[in-house]
Amino acid sequence: MWTILWHKDLGDIDPWREWYLAQNAQVRARHDVVFDYLLTRQAHEWRKPFAKRFEGDSIEITIHTNVQHRLLGIYGPGKMQFSVLVACTHKGPVYDPKDAKKTLKRRIREFRDNPNEVMACERPKRS
Repeated sequence: MWTILWHKDLGDIDPWREWYLAQNAQVRARHDVVFDYLLTRQAHEWRKPFAKRFEGDSIEITIHTNVQHRLLGIYGPGKMQFSVLVACTHKGPVYDPKDAKKTLKRRIREFRDNPNEVMACERPKRS
């Protein structure tokens, strides 16, 4: 089973849970479908429509709703671990936040220098 880690944007507060709770019911439901699929598969099985290679060796987890949510990150630091480094939305060439790709590159460098930049999170899902 996978362990999902998130960049420590919020200190000791679980960033995955905070992101999830900030979403509407449609996004939460789609999130649950995506992670039900991904967390039961090996990395080589992470593919469209749920995930794909992004830039370099990063991965884009895609949550398709009216607004296209993206969770950008990389595998690691350990086996069966995935680290979410940026949560954003995407439509056409526009990302929100607009510097999401630049932030991802910076956080990958930081992560490789210090894997403690991420924290293990408990998967949120509908009750």
